[in-house]
Amino acid sequence: MFQRMFNRKYRAAWAGLATIVVIALLFTLAPVQAAASNLLGLFRVRKFAVVSINPASLQDFNKVGGQIDKLLSDNVTFVQQPKETVTVANAAEASKQAGIQVRMPSALSETPKLTVQDGMDVKLKVDLARIQAILDAAGRSDIRLPQVLDGANVEFVIPPMVAAEYGSCSRAANCVMLLQLASPSVDVPKGVNLAQVGEAMLQLLGLSQAEARHFASTIDWSSTLVIPMPTDAGSFRDVTVDGVQGVLIESRPQYRGSVKTQYTLFWQKNDTVYSLVWGDDPTRGIEIANSLK
Repeated sequence: MFQRMFNRKYRAAWAGLATIVVIALLFTLAPVQAAASNLLGLFRVRKFAVVSINPASLQDFNKVGGQIDKLLSDNVTFVQQPKETVTVANAAEASKQAGIQVRMPSALSETPKLTVQDGMDVKLKVDLARIQAILDAAGRSDIRLPQVLDGANVEFVIPPMVAAEYGSCSRAANCVMLLQLASPSVDVPKGVNLAQVGEAMLQLLGLSQAEARHFASTIDWSSTLVIPMPTDAGSFRDVTVDGVQGVLIESRPQYRGSVKTQYTLFWQKNDTVYSLVWGDDPTRGIEIANSLK
C-alpha cells in the first residue's frame, strides 16, 4: 500500500502528500476534531517527519485495510466534494483558484502545464467500539485508542492544490512536478493526548511499543505530518530548502526496468505546503526549490 504512494501514476494526484494526509487523518484518527464546543486548537502542517517501517511488519495494517474502508464508507460525509481538476493559463489564475500565492521556479525555463485540483471538506464520526473491534480482529488488542475519541465528529479540510508539470510526467523519466497548497487543517478535540494516538498509529504500522513510544515522544503531533516509509522503498534525510527545513525522500524503482530513482521534497513555508518530484540527481531538485519566486 505505502509503496504505491511513490509510484509514478500517483504523482499527478499529489505525489504522496494529499494521499498521506488522508491516510494519516482518517486511517489513524490522529489528530481529529470533536464538537465545536470542545475545540482546543487547530492542527496545521508545519513540518514533516519520516518514520522507517519494516515491510514485514505491515501485516497488521494490511489485515485491517478492507475493514477500515467499510468503516469509513459508513461514517464519512462530504461537506465539499472535489470537482474536476481544471487546467489554468498562468500562475495568477492558479493563485486565484487555489487561494494562495502560487510561486514558480526561475530555474526552469520551459512553460509548465498548470492544473488546480479542487479541495475537499470531510466529516467523520468516530465509533471507537468498531475501531477497537477491527484492531482486535487483526490481533492487535494491545493497541488502545483514547476513550475521549468516541463520538467525536472529525472534520478535516484539504485546500485546493496547484500542480505545475514540466515535461510529460505520464511517460517521461525526466519530468518535474511541483505541487503547492495551503496547509491542510484539523481541529483537535479536548482531552486527546496526540502522542498517545500517534503511538497507536505507529504500532499498527509495525513498530514495537517501545519504538513507537520513543518516536512519538520526539515530535510535536500538533504540527508534524508523519510519513511512514517502508525501508525497501527508499531512504530519506532532512535538508534545508527554500530557506526552511524540509525532508528529501529517495524512492527506489519498484519494478524491473522502471525509471531511475525518483526524488521527492516536502517542505512548508508561510502556511503553504510544497512538494517537488523529479527523477534527476538530488541536488538539482533543491536548486529548483530554492529558485521559487
